[in-house]
Amino acid sequence: MKTIILSLTILLASVYAVFSQTATIQGNVQTNAAGDQSGIEVAIEGSTLDGLTLVTIDEVVYTDAEGDFEFTYNLYANPLYPAFSSNPYADIMVNITFHKDGFDDKEVLNVSANSTPVTMENTLLFPTGIVLYKPQIAMVRYDTLGQYPNVVWERDEDESIKTYIVYKLVDSKWQEVGQVPFENHGVFEDTDITPGEQYEYQLQVIFEDDSKSDYSSSQQTPKIEVTVVQGVPQIRWSNLNELSRVDPLLVRKVILYRSDSPTGDFEPIDELVITDLTQQELIAKLTMLDESIPAAGTYYYRVGHEYYHWIDPRNHNLKIESGPFILAMSNISEAQNAEASETSQSTVPADEQVSIGLLGNSLTINSQSEQIYSIVAADGKTVAQGSVTGSILLALSQGVYVVRVGAVSQTIIVQ
Repeated sequence: MKTIILSLTILLASVYAVFSQTATIQGNVQTNAAGDQSGIEVAIEGSTLDGLTLVTIDEVVYTDAEGDFEFTYNLYANPLYPAFSSNPYADIMVNITFHKDGFDDKEVLNVSANSTPVTMENTLLFPTGIVLYKPQIAMVRYDTLGQYPNVVWERDEDESIKTYIVYKLVDSKWQEVGQVPFENHGVFEDTDITPGEQYEYQLQVIFEDDSKSDYSSSQQTPKIEVTVVQGVPQIRWSNLNELSRVDPLLVRKVILYRSDSPTGDFEPIDELVITDLTQQELIAKLTMLDESIPAAGTYYYRVGHEYYHWIDPRNHNLKIESGPFILAMSNISEAQNAEASETSQSTVPADEQVSIGLLGNSLTINSQSEQIYSIVAADGKTVAQGSVTGSILLALSQGVYVVRVGAVSQTIIVQ
């Protein structure tokens, strides 16, 4: 019996490593039985392009004793480079099937890879006919001070759970970073981090009989980046590659907060209700503006993803409170609004004026000084890039694009 556990397209940024001409897909798959995990079959089937010729991919690799596997594939030249893409190599698109005799197969669909390595979520195979238990991460949020990520789950009283195990993706490898006994609150605080980085987590449980569950789906902390453009802070609360992680069935709105101190009170200044937005409308609102900021000073921003329902990770037999939560808070990002418009992300001199306009399918970019520009489509592909001084006019097909000119970023929709 085959269980399809994920329909996933991994949208990679167009990153080119000079000496890399291979795609790498790696990960870890194990059975729920203890011991040697070698010999699990990892079948990779899909295709890529060699010029305009479709090339079939049909290969098999096997896990080592720890359950790790790695698949590499020599990439072909990208026929769209450099006119319509900054990536010199063509993507590969594959389906991956994990197989071991006596265990149910699992399949991961539509995995896209290029010269940037792809690390898949941890995978566990169960004996044929066994009903698997899969825990869920309710949210990943930063603590009140915005310092440490907190992985939050609701304790399942109906299962004989002894321990929750938390994994983190570190240097393209999943590592166990903590264990939380069932009788504790369902919260793990990760203090081993680098400020400003975004981290991804998975959850697994150990039952009273010492058997293990399946892995949860992975989740990340909300993250923002702030850039000041012509005196107006632009707060980017998500990007095209990560937007699929914001589930409108769980998250009701995104709230923007501002403070004059990283440890002060953060007051809500704007909100975006995402419930009734289409995907294209949501993409067009990935950046929020703070047009009420005073003329000068240093300010700090956070966003919160407000859920529909309170999440309660508490063991109510414990006296120490932890939760419930309804907001998954982001990191804290600083904006310095001064004459030079300095920010934690970039510096925009006041005399560099940039404007982006759209009329029909014609995009106009104006800049009084030389700026680097790029246009990225909703699928993550760069469709145009270069430098501009003065004015340029570009024709775009129907779709959603992110236009970046120097430090200015704007999302446009071509109808």
